[in-house]
Amino acid sequence: MVTIQLRVDMDFFVRLAPWTVLLFLTSCGPTELDGPFAAVRVFGQVTTQVGTPVAGAPVALAWRPLNTCDQEVFTIAYDTTDAQGQYAATVGEFGRRFVACIRVIAEPPPDASLLPDTVFNPGVVMEAGAREDSVAVNLVLQPSGT
Repeated sequence: MVTIQLRVDMDFFVRLAPWTVLLFLTSCGPTELDGPFAAVRVFGQVTTQVGTPVAGAPVALAWRPLNTCDQEVFTIAYDTTDAQGQYAATVGEFGRRFVACIRVIAEPPPDASLLPDTVFNPGVVMEAGAREDSVAVNLVLQPSGT
């Protein structure tokens, strides 16, 4: 009698999994997503504490379908402020309606002596429809003290 012992390297399969999914999806031909898309447009201005617009500030938006902001949210949209410190981006997901926590993070431009700012907005309603809703979120970057 012969006994064969098989050792499975799970790390290999974990590393391989994303490629397998990608290969499967691309082998099926063009993929089209269809259905209602619930979204909200988030816009606003990034300024200093004295109201001066901050141009070139990277802004990241994240959301999670929760009524509160007590769990981690994941970044999914980016923009950079224009000369007037304004930004805008749309976040959303396939579905009819979500109540979400939206987090907006503004980082200072590389040459600025400012600190980042983060704003959490709980209870934002995202609905599918002909017109997307919008939420204004303004951020203020404080001096870094250096």
